[in-house]
Amino acid sequence: FQCQIEAIPKPKVTFYINDQEVKSTAKIKVEAKGDVYTLAFSKVDLPDSGTIKVVADNGTDKSEITAKLNVCLKPSLVGKPTEAQVSIGQPARIQCAFTGLPMPQLTWSRVDGQP
Repeated sequence: FQCQIEAIPKPKVTFYINDQEVKSTAKIKVEAKGDVYTLAFSKVDLPDSGTIKVVADNGTDKSEITAKLNVCLKPSLVGKPTEAQVSIGQPARIQCAFTGLPMPQLTWSRVDGQP
């Protein structure tokens, strides 16, 4: 996340993730170069999802802006689908489970590509 902040006198700029003040760590870097302020992640994880807020305060006035960080998780099959052997005309039920964020949409098809 990057923003340009111009103010006189020079403001104190603070980043927040879900209302928790962010300090530079091995994972998260808070940097300032001139009027450009950056919050950078070396690697995001699911708990990093949320609201990012930047507050600039120069003692005379205060300004803030927010942005959303949505961390996605690729779809992954949990276990294997069940197998079923049924007689013609009888109902069949095959189950499987997936994880992912946002929740993946599932489409079934036969091996020959038919729905």
